[in-house]
Amino acid sequence: MVDGELIVQNGKHAGTKVPLVAPVMVIGQAEQCDARLMGQGVGPVHCFVTLTPDGPALRSWYPDETLVNGTPTAAALLKNGDDLKVGPCVFRVAWYADALVSLVPVPPPAPPVVQQPLETGPATYDLSERVGPSSEEVAKLAALLASRRQHVATLFEELAAQREELRQHRAKEKAATAADRAEAKQMRIQLDRMRHAARAQRIRAKKVYARFLRRLKARWATERLAVAAEREGVDAVRRRLTDEMARFEADREQVAATAGSYREQLQSAWEMVTKGRTQLAQERSETMAALESERERLTAQAADLAAREENLEVIRLEVTTRSERILGEITRLETRAANARAVVRQLETEREALEAGGVAATVTQGVSLLPVEAERVPLTGPMTRGTDEFLTDLMTQQRDLDRERHGFARVRQELERRAADLHDQRMVVAEQMAAIAVARQLWQTAEYRAVDELETLARGLDVRERDLNAQSGELARTDATRQRREKELQELREKLETWQTELTDRVQQAIADRELQRVELATKREHLTKWEASLDKLCRKWSAAREQEAVLLQGELSQWFATRARSQARLAELDQTRDQLLADATRVAAQSIAVEQVQQEMSTGSRGPLAVRRLRVLRKHWEKQFTRARRDIDARRAALANELSAAEVRYRDLTRVLTEAVTQRAAVAEAEQFAEAARAVKERELEDRAVILSLEAERARRAGEPVMLRLVKPEDSGIAGVIELRRAG
Repeated sequence: MVDGELIVQNGKHAGTKVPLVAPVMVIGQAEQCDARLMGQGVGPVHCFVTLTPDGPALRSWYPDETLVNGTPTAAALLKNGDDLKVGPCVFRVAWYADALVSLVPVPPPAPPVVQQPLETGPATYDLSERVGPSSEEVAKLAALLASRRQHVATLFEELAAQREELRQHRAKEKAATAADRAEAKQMRIQLDRMRHAARAQRIRAKKVYARFLRRLKARWATERLAVAAEREGVDAVRRRLTDEMARFEADREQVAATAGSYREQLQSAWEMVTKGRTQLAQERSETMAALESERERLTAQAADLAAREENLEVIRLEVTTRSERILGEITRLETRAANARAVVRQLETEREALEAGGVAATVTQGVSLLPVEAERVPLTGPMTRGTDEFLTDLMTQQRDLDRERHGFARVRQELERRAADLHDQRMVVAEQMAAIAVARQLWQTAEYRAVDELETLARGLDVRERDLNAQSGELARTDATRQRREKELQELREKLETWQTELTDRVQQAIADRELQRVELATKREHLTKWEASLDKLCRKWSAAREQEAVLLQGELSQWFATRARSQARLAELDQTRDQLLADATRVAAQSIAVEQVQQEMSTGSRGPLAVRRLRVLRKHWEKQFTRARRDIDARRAALANELSAAEVRYRDLTRVLTEAVTQRAAVAEAEQFAEAARAVKERELEDRAVILSLEAERARRAGEPVMLRLVKPEDSGIAGVIELRRAG
């Protein structure tokens, strides 16, 4: 029970009771004050109230702001019911010590022999039967009191030492926890650094792959540009050939126009001959002789033409036979190509079946089937060739164009030769015209009677000459057609032989390239497998390290819990020791009161009312002091227990949150690693699919050109398969 209280009279805290703290209660704004007031006019240490046997005493350092019953006061003795105003706060003094201590009225003096027994409480010694203590008892009591006091001092020192030890232990635990947190933070930073390094390596690998893909695309673009340039060159050659053909047609038209003019000149010459019929009479005999010789020559030419026609018929039959034989070979080659396509389809079916059955590799008819990725290039389709094959095909077309160019050059030489022959004929005609001009002068003097006969003969000769010219032209065209067909057959035979040789070399080169690519693919897969194994090993290492850290953390937490349990047990022991010390102090206080009472009796020699009241007041005062100290200690112990329980709950929450954070971070890290791996695999598949789709698009674009695929059976050529390409035109 408290001795007194200050009851708040104003403000929102009206009615609140503030107990008076023994021995001194400080009021002010400072943190160390027992009652903190934050109003205006309140100093840091405004005043204090001390408890005395006569009541609470007030001492103020701000008398103007300290009013007792409305009067400024620097020092005063407060009574029950007084109003104390500190700044804006008003308190009502409630003092209970006067009610607890009942004053005994002073009786009249009595004889010293008669002594009334003193009614005391349970903690008061009854000394009515004792006349007076001896000096030996007083010395023993004094020694016992000194030993008790020394023991109490020792216990207080031990309590202070144990509190200091507990404080140091808590500081060590706090430092260890901070160190563990720092270590965990450092390990987390190291893990983040390693994760960043792994992410950087993945980014670097992606950049290398992207650089390789860009180079591959650039190479494809360069090759496409080269092919486009070659096509432009071929188109330019074709345009030049077209221009040459146009010039040839123009020259032929010019020759036809020249021949027409020549015919007109001949007609004018024949008109001149008509006029000079008289002159031709003299040369009739010579002309008849010349005509007879010319007739014999024409007869010989007709026989020669008949023999040539027979030879051409024989050659035509031979060419027809060879063409049929070549067509038969082509049919057989097409049959072999169909058989080879069937074999390829069968191999494709077997490969799909093997992939569905999970077989690593199977050898069927000399072809090794390996497991491929989900996105594979089909073996059948409109185009199954690579860039090298396209380039070889373009080179073949270039050689064909060169041969055609050489053929056109030969045709041009033939045309130039014919133009030279035509020029020679023109010279001959010019000479004949000169001779005709001379003869015209001679024919003008000839007789007119031979004109009709010469005209009739000339007309007959003209008709016959036209027939002979027509037959000669037909024979020349037939001969040219035969030569052209022979040349085409010879060129076709050479082309077939060349194609077969080139395709054999190409297939061997393709097989070697395929084997090299297969080895490179196996090497890349092995490298990828090693890289994935290293990443898995690193992930397992990280997981093991995290699990080991979690185990260590759990062990440290268990150790901390055990240490905290020991600390709590130690605190319980300290509380028991404190209770024992308080009990000892209470007993010592009672004994001291008894000693003081004995000393007073020895000094006064009487037991008056003042002594009794003095003893009661002292007993009540010590009981209140020890009760207040015990309550204070109990309150502080309860507060410390509450703080300890709150700290324990907080530590448990922090431990749980830390464990969940570590587990969640580990799960997030593993999820990020799996996501990164899946994203890398997906990106690689998408890039491979993009490359394959671009290749298929290029093949589909090139598939629009006329291409003939032929396969030769292994038993005929001795190789797995030969693809024979021949472009039309």
